[in-house]
Amino acid sequence: MPIVFVHGVAQRNQKQFGEGVEVFLREYVAPRLNAANPESVAVLNAYWGRLGAAYAWDGLAVPAPFARQMGAADNDLQIAASIADVPTMVKAGDAEAAIVADVLLSTAPTAAIDPLYSLTPEVAARIIEKDESQTDAAGESLTAVSQGVILDQISDAIQEGVDRFKGSPGMLLSRVLTLARGPINASVTRFLGDIFVYLNGRTKGRSMTEEQRGDTEGEPGAIPQAVLDVLWDAANTAPNEPLIVLSHSMGGQLMYDIVTYFLPNLKKSNPGKWDRVKVSFWGAAACQVGLFEEMKLFKISSDKYSAAQHNKVPGPAEDLVGYWWSVWDPNDFLSYRTQGIFERVDDFMFNGGASVLAAHGAYLVRPSFYKKLAGLVDQHCGDHAAN
Repeated sequence: MPIVFVHGVAQRNQKQFGEGVEVFLREYVAPRLNAANPESVAVLNAYWGRLGAAYAWDGLAVPAPFARQMGAADNDLQIAASIADVPTMVKAGDAEAAIVADVLLSTAPTAAIDPLYSLTPEVAARIIEKDESQTDAAGESLTAVSQGVILDQISDAIQEGVDRFKGSPGMLLSRVLTLARGPINASVTRFLGDIFVYLNGRTKGRSMTEEQRGDTEGEPGAIPQAVLDVLWDAANTAPNEPLIVLSHSMGGQLMYDIVTYFLPNLKKSNPGKWDRVKVSFWGAAACQVGLFEEMKLFKISSDKYSAAQHNKVPGPAEDLVGYWWSVWDPNDFLSYRTQGIFERVDDFMFNGGASVLAAHGAYLVRPSFYKKLAGLVDQHCGDHAAN
């Protein structure tokens, strides 16, 4: 009963991020698939980041932060950083969020903006350990921290910033925004870059000259092929057993193209190789599948389906995807709903307790997300899991 993880955009460190998620999947999901021997459950990382966008001038097109352009000193920028570098994984009364914030921020301050930045196997293990050892008293203590100590630190930092910068109209705001500008620029640039690279080369024919193209237009390009190869490996690791897939962000669009276009075509052209590949359970976290379908960007997209036509997109065939769970967070502006657009999808709102900047990665660092995932895997693949 293998589990495949398909990451999203801007991931260039296969070992760090993929193996961090694997720790959570092994802790919470694997025991639901094989309670007697969870270590035997194969967890594979469909790493495609190496094939994403590359920058010929190392991102020179991204403007320098405004405050640094104005000659702000490093120590001034550190004050701005202290205002914005707060534990954004924490919300009042949420002990689990406080645990996650404590671990992430002790590893890297930038985790306040991107929780996945410092997600290593060691960090994942520390989060799990703290979550499992949490008692009511510990929860009250952590809640007090999130409501009191941390807020005091933020207040002190803001006051220091105001004292330092009052008399310089607009400079405090510009320095605070400076901290956010860098990570946001980097995230948006990488996000858009990987999307453009994928859409431009998802089929072989798009990346070839007309003379070379021949009959390759419908064949998977390098990125979908990298994911397909891992799905094939997983299916053959445990033939006739459920195949579980967890995707994050752009990984959802890759999976949708695969299960609605590439995989059906491969099963027709080479059934001996691809017939074993069926996704029993697909969890798509923080994806943009609904938005892509609204814009008709998928290979299988058709104008036959729309609000004007008063119908929904059938979505993946049942013999290719048994159950599809699509998860979005109201604070995650890069996640989109699927409800009302597709048939046979379970649209779920997950409140990760993170700020707008941190919400897109918060799913994958919170034990509660994996516990919910594990419960649904048990529910939909329970008969197999019991064997």
